[in-house]
Amino acid sequence: MGPSIEAHIEDFRRLEERIRNARRHLEFSRTLIEYYKGLLEKFRAESRDTTPLEHVLEALERSQKVFERDLDQLEHRREAGL
Repeated sequence: MGPSIEAHIEDFRRLEERIRNARRHLEFSRTLIEYYKGLLEKFRAESRDTTPLEHVLEALERSQKVFERDLDQLEHRREAGL
């Protein structure tokens, strides 16, 4: 006999919570990226060294892509009923 309906419901609830958390994380990450883009433009306008900000922004953007991929995988699992 397979898992009970209660176990399936609990798995679904956990998956939904992970999706909600991933979406919140992505939104926060987008906010950080926009902040650093603005800061970068400000530094450029002031002729300041932008190298450290560029590195931070690149790292944030790489992380954002990973977070987006993870969210896509979670949503795919939900659609597949897993």
